[in-house]
Formats: sequence, C-alpha cells, structure tokens
Amino acid sequence: MATALPPVPDRLKAVAPYVKIAAEHDARDPVIAYWCRLYALQNGMKVDRSSSDCRVFLMAYMDWLEKLFTTEAILFQITNHRKYARWKAAYIHRCLKNGEQPIPGPLKGDDEGFEEDAGDGVSLQPDDFHKAQKYCKYAGSALQYEDVPTAIDNLQKALRLLTTGSEGL
Repeated sequence: MATALPPVPDRLKAVAPYVKIAAEHDARDPVIAYWCRLYALQNGMKVDRSSSDCRVFLMAYMDWLEKLFTTEAILFQITNHRKYARWKAAYIHRCLKNGEQPIPGPLKGDDEGFEEDAGDGVSLQPDDFHKAQKYCKYAGSALQYEDVPTAIDNLQKALRLLTTGSEGL
C-alpha cells in the first residue's frame, strides 16, 4: 500500500527508527511494516499529540493503518469465500464422478427467520434447559456405546422438552 506518508517531525524523532524499519519492510514483509507503523503511532501519541506537525503526522499514519486494516478484512472475507467455492467445486466434481446427486448449499437468507420460528410461546425455565442438556449428554454417551435406540430416545426427550415445555409423552 504505497502512499506518501509525511516525514517524522522533530518532536517525534523517538519513533523514527520504527518508521524507517517499516519503510524497509514494505515490499518484503507488509505485516512487519504494519506493526512497526502501529507501534510508531502509539508511541508518537504518547510523546506529543498537540502540536500541528505531530498531529498531521499521526493522523496520516492513523488513516493509513485504518485503510490497511479495512483492506485486510475484505481480503480475509474474499479468501474465505474462495476456500468455500473451491471446496464446493471439488464436492460437486466428486459427486458427479461417483454418479451421485450433489446437495446444494444454503441459499442466501435460508438461515434468516430460524430463531423466530423456534419460539412458539413456550416459556422455559433454567431447569428445563438443564434437563435438555442432560438428555443430550445421555444421547452422546449412548452413541459412544453404539446404542442408537437410547440415543434417539434421549434426543426426542430433549426436543419434546424444548418444544412443549414438558417431559410428558
């Protein structure tokens, strides 16, 4: 991110070595450059933030760091989307190769409204949540011993308790 940053003012010469290291590492290692500039900004604010030349310097560095942080956040999101797209393409390719029908991913907005549907006006007490957690733990324990009927029974008890508010059959 090559932008013209102002020179270090005389009153902030204590941060000049960090600014110099950041400039040297801009091309080689942008992460080190970022952290050096952040350190220079933090120390510069401790030394002098009232004089006009120091404020210009500090504001320029703050703007630069904020822009870089925002850019990195966007790049991180793009990387995650790219990873998902590559995984999904490999999954579809594998399904087509094996003659299986690929399962489509969630549509945008499929998960919206889920929490609204969950509350049917049943008021649950903290004890009910505790019992439901116990049933889920029992189900997990039953699965460790490959006892599927007991696991299903305990999960149904937990669901019944959470949806109706009672344990009755």
